[in-house]
Amino acid sequence: MITQHPLWGSKDYSQRWRRGWDHWIHRDVEAVDTRRYSIELTTNYAEVKAFIEQEHYSGTLPAVKSLYEMREGNELVGALALTVPVNLDTLTSVFPDLVPLEQSRVLGRLVLSTKVGYNGESWFVTRVWDLAYQEGVRGVVSFSDPYAYTTADGHQLSPGHWGTTYQSLGFKYVDRTRQRRATLLPNGRTLHPRTRQKIVKGERGHAYAEASLVALDARPRRAGEDGAAWLNEVLPAIGARVVQLPGKFCYAAPLGKQHERSLVKIGKPILPYPKRDEPFSENWGGQYTEVLQLSGKFVEIRPFLGNNM
Repeated sequence: MITQHPLWGSKDYSQRWRRGWDHWIHRDVEAVDTRRYSIELTTNYAEVKAFIEQEHYSGTLPAVKSLYEMREGNELVGALALTVPVNLDTLTSVFPDLVPLEQSRVLGRLVLSTKVGYNGESWFVTRVWDLAYQEGVRGVVSFSDPYAYTTADGHQLSPGHWGTTYQSLGFKYVDRTRQRRATLLPNGRTLHPRTRQKIVKGERGHAYAEASLVALDARPRRAGEDGAAWLNEVLPAIGARVVQLPGKFCYAAPLGKQHERSLVKIGKPILPYPKRDEPFSENWGGQYTEVLQLSGKFVEIRPFLGNNM
C-alpha cells in the first residue's frame, strides 16, 4: 500500500520513488526486512545510473565519485551516489581538515523503490557509511531542498525535503545555501545553469540539452540560430516558469565509530534542525514565491510566506 501522501516529513512515513514521483509508505504497512537485501559498491554503473535517472524526480545524476546499490535478489531496488560538487568549497568549508573527494564527498542522490519497506533508507545509508568508511571517507555533506516542485498543470513532483532522514541519523545541520532564481520547466524539473550555458555557447552536450526541451514541445533550433535567442523564445512558449528557490539545508555527517566521528572537525556552527511545522521566516530566508509570468529574459515575482508547505 504505497500512495502519494500529504504528511511530508512525518516519522510515520518513509519516502519512495516511482518514475520520478514521490510516494509514501506507512510504518504499519511493512517494516524493512534487512535479510532480503544486499548492499555493495556497484560494478553495474550504467544500470544504477539509469535507475536513478528514471526514478528520481530530478531525472539526473551528478558526477559520481562512488555509487552504491541495494538489491533484492537480482532486482535493483535502491541506489546511493556520493558525488563531486561543482565547487570543492562545498566540502572544505564543512570538513576543513579532510581531503576533498578522497576523505569527504557529497551525498548526491538517494533513491529507494516502492518495494523497500518502512525505514529502509536509514538502514541503507548506515550500511553505505560502513562501506564508504572502508574506502577512506570520513565525512559526507548532504543537502535537502525544501522547495515544493510542481508541473505546469499543478501536479506535485516533490513536496520539498527538510532532511528528516538525515536528522533521524544524527547528521549535523550546519548551513543553508543562498536563495537563487531558477527556470522551472513544465515537467517540474529545473533547467540547470550548466545546461543553459551549453545551449547558449554551443558547448559539448548542447544537442542533447536542446533535445530535452524539444521533448517538452519546444520547436527545434534552426541551423545557425543564436542559442540565447532560441531559449528566450521557446522557454515561455512551453510554459517554463522562473521561481525564487529559498536555498537548501546543508547537513554534515562524520563517519566512523563514535569516538572517530568526534575527531572530525566541522568548520561551521552546529544549528538547530529546521522543522517543517515552523512558519517560514527571515531567520533562514525561507521565502517562497508566486510566479506571475515569464516574459523573455526576466520575470516579475511576488513573494509570499509559504507557511502551509
